[in-house]
This record gives sequence, C-alpha cells and structure tokens, in this order.
Amino acid sequence: MRGSAAVVGVGDRGLTRSGGGAGAVMPRRPSVVEAGRGVAYLAAREAALLGCVTGPGSVSACLEALAPLLPGLRRSGARWTGAGALGGASSVSWFAFEGVHDSALLFTEGAEPEGSPLWAAVLAPLEAAPPRPWRLSVGTQGRLPREAYAVLESATPRPVWDLPGFAHLAPGARLRPSADAVARAS
Repeated sequence: MRGSAAVVGVGDRGLTRSGGGAGAVMPRRPSVVEAGRGVAYLAAREAALLGCVTGPGSVSACLEALAPLLPGLRRSGARWTGAGALGGASSVSWFAFEGVHDSALLFTEGAEPEGSPLWAAVLAPLEAAPPRPWRLSVGTQGRLPREAYAVLESATPRPVWDLPGFAHLAPGARLRPSADAVARAS
C-alpha cells in the first residue's frame, strides 16, 4: 500500500494540504455542532490505516453489499460516539455517512495496529472481491483521495444504532421494552 498525496482544498470546506501522492487530502476540522463528523474525522486523522467505501445509494444498500464479504459487520457493537465496533476485530471502528446520492462507510483502526485487523477483516476481503458499484479507497493517517472525502463532506453522519439491524445497540436499548412486550401489554 502506498500513501496518498497532497492537494489543496478550495472554498469554505476547509480541506488542508497533506503530504503524500497527488489527489489526497486531510479532513477539515468540523465545528462542535457536527459532533458525529468530528469524531469520525479525528479517528481518521489518528488512524494508522483507514478505508472508505463510497458509492451510489443509501447506507443500508452499502451495508447489504458489504455484509456477505465482511462477516464481522453484522456482528458489530457500538461505541458511545455512535461508531460501530467491528465484530471479531473490535479495534476497528466504522462510521456511516448517508447522502442524497452517495453514501459511505469509513473504517479506521488505532494508531499502532498489531497485525492490522483492519487489513485482515475489511481491506483484504474488499480488495479481493470489490462490491460493485461501491468503491474502496485506502489511506493512512487521515489521507484519502479527494473523491472519498467529497462523499463524506456531502453526507450526514449516522450513528450505528440508527441503521437498519442495529437499533439494539442504541444507548439504553436494553432498558426499553421490546415492541412485542409493548403490544402484549396493550
């Protein structure tokens, strides 16, 4: 794998120059109002390795396309930040972004991965069998191709528990009665 290079962002998006190959940018620093995006971008900046899957459609469509290739995806847990913790590789976090036209899943791992669980659990399977029309971008220390960050910037971050099949991970979900229990009590 090779590091990506620097490009200067223009306009009010605040992209910053980064080192590496042509066409790669660092994420901007979001405001406090954008907490979900801020957590994801901070994780990306601190990640030794990251991957971003982007493509046309909803986050649900992306999850459906990736689930057969990434068995840990449906077994994910949740972090308090709203990020997913990949099942079988809990040091790998993933963040969902849903846009009007394109959506993305951003995968990160800690600053010093041991044996790179992200590579083994996510990147290698996706490189071996790319899920069309979804595209995989790989980067290091926050650097991804401009196209990947453009999708992240135009999309809205969604906590894992707001995604289909992950509602049970919402804070306090185990404290709430199930829909069946509420129906029986009525």
